[in-house]
Amino acid sequence: MAKQADLRIEGLGAVLKDLRKLPKEATAELRKASIDIATRHMLPSWKNAAMTAGNWGPKLAASIRVRSDRLPALLIGKDRKVYSGGASTNMVRYPAFLGTAKKWPPFGDGTGWIANRRPYARQAFHEWEQAAQVVTDKWNRNTL
Repeated sequence: MAKQADLRIEGLGAVLKDLRKLPKEATAELRKASIDIATRHMLPSWKNAAMTAGNWGPKLAASIRVRSDRLPALLIGKDRKVYSGGASTNMVRYPAFLGTAKKWPPFGDGTGWIANRRPYARQAFHEWEQAAQVVTDKWNRNTL
């Protein structure tokens, strides 16, 4: 499965590595907070952006769902065939972004639907940072 990041944060890998040292209950709390953040910020933004992907938009938007992870994350596309030609939403998510040779730029502004989904990033990261701080403070107090 392809993984992509919406923003790059220096030192995040080290933070995630340290978070692995916390008990499973702490990880569960962080996952719950991440799911909440993704549901409130990321999911609506990505679904709205997907709706700009022309005829593929509604089914593509319906395939976007929240993923359980320590960081807020989404899954985009499914393998189930949903289009009349036998294509799945996994098969059309990037062509929907890139467009075709006959219809360039793709669906309007030339940036494609994937580029139209970022307004949540600053607020979502700030909330995740606070959630991670709460979890680490709580579990560090419990282990001392």
